[in-house]
Order: sequence, then C-alpha cells, then structure tokens
Amino acid sequence: MRDRNDRSHRPKGTPDGGRYMDERNGNGTDDIMPPRMPDDAADDARIVRLAEEQERALADACRERRPFDDYERTTRREYIRLIIRRYAGYDTRRAYSTTDGNGRVLYDPGRQREHDRIVSDILSRASGVERGSRALMSGGLGGAGKSSILVSEDFAERFGGFDPDEWLTLNNDDIKEMMAQRGLIPHARGLTPMESCFLVHEKAGDILADLRARALDSHMNVILDGTMNGPESTERKIRELRSHGYSIRAMFVDISPATSKRRADGRYRDGMVRYTTARLGHGGGATCHPMWSTARRRMRRVFPAAMR
Repeated sequence: MRDRNDRSHRPKGTPDGGRYMDERNGNGTDDIMPPRMPDDAADDARIVRLAEEQERALADACRERRPFDDYERTTRREYIRLIIRRYAGYDTRRAYSTTDGNGRVLYDPGRQREHDRIVSDILSRASGVERGSRALMSGGLGGAGKSSILVSEDFAERFGGFDPDEWLTLNNDDIKEMMAQRGLIPHARGLTPMESCFLVHEKAGDILADLRARALDSHMNVILDGTMNGPESTERKIRELRSHGYSIRAMFVDISPATSKRRADGRYRDGMVRYTTARLGHGGGATCHPMWSTARRRMRRVFPAAMR
C-alpha cells in the first residue's frame, strides 16, 4: 500500500498496519510466494489459506498485546514447517546475485552496499577488540550454552584469563538480526522477519564471510560461533585462519538433540512473546530442524578431524 508521497506502508489489519516502511533494499517489503512446481495448485491454496489465518492471528496477538495460545502456536508451527518445505532450495542469494567465472558470488550493487554497511557497523563497534591473531572456534548444536560458558569464571581460568569483550564474535544469527533490523529479510506472509530468516541463510553466511575476512586482515581476536556441522566449511575456516597466521583453540559443547530442540523452541517462544506483547525485537527465529541427530553425529566427527 502506498501513500500520496509514494511511500510504502503495511496494509491495515497487519501488525504494523499503516506504518511507514524502509525500502532501501528494494525487496524487504515484498510478499514472497514459493516457486511454482507441477501439480501444486492444491498445496498453494492451502498455503494461501494458512497465510491468511496466520496474518489474522499475528495481528490479533499484537493488537491485544498477548502471547499466542496453545492452538495458535500449534497451527503456526504447522504453517512454518509447510513454508520451509515449500521454499526448500530457495534463498535470496540465488534471487539477487550472479556467479563469476571464478565461482565468486556477486550481488546486485544496492544489496552489496547494504551488506558492506552491516560489516562496517559491526567493525566500528569493535574498537575494544585486541589485535592478537588468536581464534577460538566454538562448536555445538544450538542451545548448547556456548555463550554462557564463554562468560563463566571457570572458562576464563582454563583459557588464561579469557575476556569475551576483547574478542569479536562471528555468528550467523547475529547477522540475521541485523538484516531484520534493516528490512533485508523478505516478508513471507503471516510471519515475522525472524520467522522468515531461513530465506536469507546463505546471504547471511556471505555477509559473515566478508566480516570474517575483514577481521582477519586486521588480526582481530575472533570467536567463530557455529554448529560445525559441515566438514568442508569447518576445514575451510581453519585453513583461512592459519593462512593469516592465527593461533587456534577450540571448544565443543555437546548436548542431546532433544535438549537442543527444546531450548531452541524456548528461545523461539520467548522471541514471539516479546514481539506480540511489547513489540520488541523481530519475532522468534524458525526452529524447524529436520536432522538434529544427524547434525550431532556429523559434528562429533568433524570437530576432532578438522583440528588435525
């Protein structure tokens, strides 16, 4: 919906109805529909119906400043699972970039400028980070408690007076939060920005890679926070660190897939409560992970092998 000044506003009846929207990125305000596939008319109709239901449910919860009830949470999870399956293989990287002859990803100029701004903003707040060419690789399933361990007194003693304020943490989820703040996550109907963050997973990874490269060039002490689920990406990061002369230490926090899923669900629920009751944040990140056990087995193999 556009006003007399040709500025975009969310339609009435949505959580931000009537509110002016930032359009610097050119795509953050669009409703995204899944790629067309043969014989999927019935599935599309179901998605549209569920999207309309979720738009109403989200608008009602925000207007009444209340959490979702049990039924609303259940139907919302069903909708998110369906949307994630239908978008399998789709990412905004594919939609807004090309690949050159050397395999490098090249984004549209406008989007690359937004990515550069995110990297620059993060580095501008890292003035207290030491330039010691040290790296800590922090691995484990989501919800393992890696962040809590890093600020514990026991960890500081074991790692020689470790102070997390003197290190730059590199985390894909932090990039997604910044993308949500800047309107860089496409609007999937009925979902909050962070519920739609699966649409920008690869793009967020590219921004994180740019940030990591800039940090390593400056010899900043860095914490690489991730699952370490992929052997190729983990080994590639280790090679990158070593090529810049970094000393590397590693920490792996192991929890059961069931515990990881429960904690992830709790974080999602807390994020949604803040969003609907106080309009804080950008909603809860989608927690649908179809391969919790497989991810854990792969991490147990990758972690020791990669550090050889």
